[in-house]
Amino acid sequence: MIILSGCSAGRQELSAVSTAGAAIGSQDESIAEKTVQTARTTSSASSEASSAADTTVPANGMIFPESDTSLIMWKDLIVLSPEDLAFARNDFYARGGYAFVQQKYIDRYAKMSWYKINSDFSQDNFTEIQWANITLIQTAEKYKAGELMLIPSGTKLDYDQDGSLEILSYSSADEWHMSLVLQDGAETENWDILCEQPTGNMYLGDIDSTDGVLDLFADEFGPSDDLQSYVSAVRTNGLLQRDTIPGTGPSLIVDGSGFISTERRMQILMTWYAKVRYGLNGAGKLVFVPQDSYSMDNFACSTKTDIPLRTTNDSAGTVAFVVPAGTSVNLVSTDNIAWIEISTPAGTGWLQMVNGYTLADPNITAYDAFEGLIIAD
Repeated sequence: MIILSGCSAGRQELSAVSTAGAAIGSQDESIAEKTVQTARTTSSASSEASSAADTTVPANGMIFPESDTSLIMWKDLIVLSPEDLAFARNDFYARGGYAFVQQKYIDRYAKMSWYKINSDFSQDNFTEIQWANITLIQTAEKYKAGELMLIPSGTKLDYDQDGSLEILSYSSADEWHMSLVLQDGAETENWDILCEQPTGNMYLGDIDSTDGVLDLFADEFGPSDDLQSYVSAVRTNGLLQRDTIPGTGPSLIVDGSGFISTERRMQILMTWYAKVRYGLNGAGKLVFVPQDSYSMDNFACSTKTDIPLRTTNDSAGTVAFVVPAGTSVNLVSTDNIAWIEISTPAGTGWLQMVNGYTLADPNITAYDAFEGLIIAD
């Protein structure tokens, strides 16, 4: 059992976390209905959401012809285009006789001699292997967009890519812990996460497409300004605790590049946030990747007083112009040391901070200088 600590102080009472087996493809009616909603939105009928044109139809008519009885491997999915991933997912529905609505799927499967519409089609009849393959395809589709896949507790997948199914269960027994259990045959892997206000949400993704492992992300809960994700790689010889990073699953950009893009408190403007990156070191741990400049995402605010901006981020630089009080401006970037790049109607210039709270010129606090800041506490 591995204990991770150092999480933030959430300020909301823990919401109820369902520990019932919310496995994808469960036969429980209430869960199955949710599954239908999700699958219809992200598979057959929301393949309707896919705008891709039809691709070349394989000779056998299916992307993975054996996927009803054999597990698809992650390495075989991530090389596919989003269009082919959508077709691979819809192949399961076509084999079951789903009546497609979108024309591109009607046209594609009309070419298949084996495709027959089944008026009694129900995805509740999908097997564990079929559901595992569909879910992994959906994960790959999220991956192509730099996003993570929400995995309900009880979901069976080949998490460690050893060719067999494992079951992932997790729950929040109290407001200080989140417990994860990965059951792989007779082997059990436990991860007890010490944090405050866990969401009870677990996400699946792939930080590094070259290392052959998938990654789990456990979320914190609440309005805290420094929410974190607890990241673990799923290897055949057990979980590797990669570390804790700021941000929660839906806000992270994870696309297999070896880096995670997220937001982190900075030292500028009273612990403002900026976009940062974390990468993997030689030991597979996540570490902060320093940059010369960090995006502040063109955050809009306005000036409360006249503020002089310099031509460069150098104290020896001349004052380019003065921004009058009441001007709408955008915070562009920061070096997280002393300088902020600010875009104004008169042009872009640089503002120097004495520390994270006080402007160098004029000598006032950031709160007194700008209206509309979101101040981290």
